[in-house]
Amino acid sequence: MEQEFPKRLNIMILAILILLLMMVFRLGMLQIVFGTYYRQSADENRFRQIVQLAPRGNIVDSRGVVLASNEPGYFVSMYHTRAPELEQILERLVMILDPAGADPEITVAAFKSRFHANRFRRWQPVRLTDSPLSFHDPRLLLIEEGRLALPGVFVEVQPVRSYPLGGVASHILGGLGRFTGGAQELRTLVEAGLTGYRLDSRVGRWGVEAAFEFVAPHLSLRGIDGSQVVEVDKLSRLMREVESIEPLPGNNVHLTIDAMLQQNIETWLVNEYLPNLRATTAPLAREAAVVALDPRDGRILAFISVPAFAPAYLSRDFTALSADPDRPLEAKPLVAAAPGSIFKPITEIAGMVSGAKEQLGQRPPVVCTGRLHDEAMLGPRGKRCWVEQFGTGHGQVTDLAAMRVSCNIYFYQLSFELLRSLGTAHVLDQIADVAAFFGLGVRSSLPELVGFRSDTGTLPTSEGFREGIRAHLRRNPFDRRPLNPYPGEVADIAIGQGAQSYTPLQVANFMAMLATGHRFQPFIVDRVVSVTGQVMARTNPELLASLVRTPENQAGLIDDAQWRHLKEGLRQVTQVTGLGLNSGTASGVFRGAPYFSAGKTGTAEVMQGGRFVDSHGWFAGWAATDAISTPEIVVSVLVKHGRSGGSAAAPIARRVLDEYFRLKLARAGQ
Repeated sequence: MEQEFPKRLNIMILAILILLLMMVFRLGMLQIVFGTYYRQSADENRFRQIVQLAPRGNIVDSRGVVLASNEPGYFVSMYHTRAPELEQILERLVMILDPAGADPEITVAAFKSRFHANRFRRWQPVRLTDSPLSFHDPRLLLIEEGRLALPGVFVEVQPVRSYPLGGVASHILGGLGRFTGGAQELRTLVEAGLTGYRLDSRVGRWGVEAAFEFVAPHLSLRGIDGSQVVEVDKLSRLMREVESIEPLPGNNVHLTIDAMLQQNIETWLVNEYLPNLRATTAPLAREAAVVALDPRDGRILAFISVPAFAPAYLSRDFTALSADPDRPLEAKPLVAAAPGSIFKPITEIAGMVSGAKEQLGQRPPVVCTGRLHDEAMLGPRGKRCWVEQFGTGHGQVTDLAAMRVSCNIYFYQLSFELLRSLGTAHVLDQIADVAAFFGLGVRSSLPELVGFRSDTGTLPTSEGFREGIRAHLRRNPFDRRPLNPYPGEVADIAIGQGAQSYTPLQVANFMAMLATGHRFQPFIVDRVVSVTGQVMARTNPELLASLVRTPENQAGLIDDAQWRHLKEGLRQVTQVTGLGLNSGTASGVFRGAPYFSAGKTGTAEVMQGGRFVDSHGWFAGWAATDAISTPEIVVSVLVKHGRSGGSAAAPIARRVLDEYFRLKLARAGQ
């Protein structure tokens, strides 16, 4: 027995040694081999990283008025937690945030889904609400009072995009929305040097907000996010701040528009003018476009589209806005429509270039009886002038009078001279070439207005016309009409009807060229400025073409005398009164204007579903301080289904010009 004791002792000692060696080995494995992993795991349980979103840069107008900025938003977030009562915590939180159960995004299941989506980022909190709470929301106080019962839940304050003027300039500003890409798109952004994006990031999706989103950092509205590292206890309750890195705000974008001019006209249109117009003469007039630009360099002064939307809620309301029959998501100044009589200066210039106008001048004077009867050209019915509805005509008309009163008969006759000179196969190309020279039917969008429809328009080219006829003949195989236009169809093109359409922005640029003799590339962003005030980029005016032919500008279409004669006709449109139906078609609207004005009205017939509906109303013109000063503002107005350019669109142009010069005078006195 005594002999076995040492043997047993040795066995016990050996066992103890083996156990000690196993413990040492295990401790070594934990400390040396897996030490980094467990330290990281412990830190993930102990430390949390809160991303501090960088404020987006401001968007301001030409005078520094803020159109888009930031305000504090209060979001409910929660740390990942291993608390056994997670289900009860989330139920309590749902009862605080949405006791009525009306919001499908505020449910226990929805919150759990967010935790699952962020399961690989346990060191970062999960945002549970997408919409911020206001500072005075009583739910914030309830969350704060119930912190002991809501371990891991906290309210984080982050910058939220705000638009101080509401829906003003909404089609310029655009709006934000969730990042729609996936992991691959995030990697692509990183490879392009664009970091800081996450799957739940809110980014610019439309308008200027989008144009300055995924660009080089020195141009971006998006800043550089900061972060805050905090220590929490086992129930994920905040204990102390460990580290903080301040975010860097984004760059500021300065626009060319005048916010006060834009706001005053938008408010008046929506609240007064269009409702009154619908109640009196044009019941379908619900959509309007206004463009004001400086013809001296192409900068946009106002860009108005009615109806508009609230940029702050564009993402939330997108589906409803898309279904709205008035199409508020269209930027109306970029949507093409038939021009009507504002196209007549193009026809006159085509006549000047081809010599057709000179040939017309050698024939007997044009006489308007209300309808042109020329059976050889038009068949037995003839073709009417707009004044026929009053049972009369314009009488004998010259080119100046025809422009002043918008007499269709004169321009029919001019189109026939073009037809005789150029033939049916090529006559439309002459008109289309002149229109394109003025920027009509040519791509002229504003690249910063991302996400909005932007039409090129349609030029009345000969081949385009023939293609339309071929399509017609395929649908109607028994029709034996020729591919080239009939004289009556050329006459339609000459007065702005037929197969052609242009945007209000293009029309503004066309009128700017008539006003100053030059056409610039329109632009709406003046410069990008850093938070320190350094100009990072600036838009320089770009001259595209000049109208008057000189030794230095052989590409010009007409000489100086022809240009001045053309402008005189447009001056008479707004300034010659007292002649009844032979007064300028916008002279009544512009009577008493304390500035020099000129322009052209247009009424474009509209067919829908095989029948005519209320016509579109146009006005485009310019103004200067006096008759000898350089024009400083051009206005283009389209009122869809306004029935008449003179009665629906011209009053809007008058209001814009009045407001422009009123603001100019008021600011000069400051």
